[in-house]
Amino acid sequence: MKTNHRKSVSILAILAITLGLGAARVQAGEFEEALGHLEHAKWSERDWRPERAIGELEAAKHNLEDAIHSHHGERHEAIHQIDKALEAARGHEFHRVNEHIEAAILDVRAGLRH
Repeated sequence: MKTNHRKSVSILAILAITLGLGAARVQAGEFEEALGHLEHAKWSERDWRPERAIGELEAAKHNLEDAIHSHHGERHEAIHQIDKALEAARGHEFHRVNEHIEAAILDVRAGLRH
């Protein structure tokens, strides 16, 4: 009876570890996708189109909002920076947009390291 119990516990432990690793990969995927959208939202002043930047920023925010946990708060800070970038993009403040995008990128990268 003890052997069956140990096997059951071992199987449950392996399943829990596997599910945990899968969730971590999903988290990293959401952060990686957000990072891609943030990179695409940046433009040179000459080529900058607010509507495209806004679309990319909203997509990045959506990816981060779908992430399960905050990665030591970096997710929340990145979302805050994206909100500030969206506000600046809607006001056609090119330089402020890029400043907030850069800050959000740093937060997302820090979250990927955790």
